[in-house]
Amino acid sequence: MLRLGNKLLAVEAKARRIRMNSMFVSKESIENDTARMVIQPLTQLHDRLKELKEMNHDILHGVDEIYLMAVTLGEFPTLTPLRRYPKGAAGPFSNPD
Repeated sequence: MLRLGNKLLAVEAKARRIRMNSMFVSKESIENDTARMVIQPLTQLHDRLKELKEMNHDILHGVDEIYLMAVTLGEFPTLTPLRRYPKGAAGPFSNPD
């Protein structure tokens, strides 16, 4: 965990990679990988922070904002729409200005 003033960044790191079936667009495999590489680590992190809060741990005193981050040693493409558009081309997340 990293703290800066009233903000806390909590990071959960896992040594996991996506399964071969996920690379070939198996919906069930993609959902399982999403659960084990994103949902479960964030849930685990949330539960540990909840325990710290219940213990009234000093690390959380004065914290107004908590940011959760799950990281993995492998590549996990969660924002695939960003890859579909060439650099500079209009895409779903482009700024109209």
